[in-house]
Amino acid sequence: MGEWTKWIIIAVVAVIILLVFLLILVYKKPKDDKTTLVTDEYLNKLLNILGSNENIEEVSVENKRLRLILKDIKKVDVIGLKDLEIPAVLKGKELKLLIKNDITTIYEFLNERSANNE
Repeated sequence: MGEWTKWIIIAVVAVIILLVFLLILVYKKPKDDKTTLVTDEYLNKLLNILGSNENIEEVSVENKRLRLILKDIKKVDVIGLKDLEIPAVLKGKELKLLIKNDITTIYEFLNERSANNE
């Protein structure tokens, strides 16, 4: 095999690899982004799910988790949390919600309406 033949083979292989890479980028499926807009309706629905503002004693934020201290955990609508696609962890009277949306807006809304701030 001659010197030029080796370089032609290398160039053809490089072009094929580049084309495969470009095809992968073009036809890659975008991630399914299911972020929900934080509207007044969403906030009020979340407040009702948590058992109204009288049920919330304390609200704080830990990373992407909203930490709530509740008076009566039985007032929380678990099915409503599932409908809003909010994963929750319960420990005593402490409820941690994994918020995927605008956590700052949700925190401010719930903190303003918590039982200690009225």
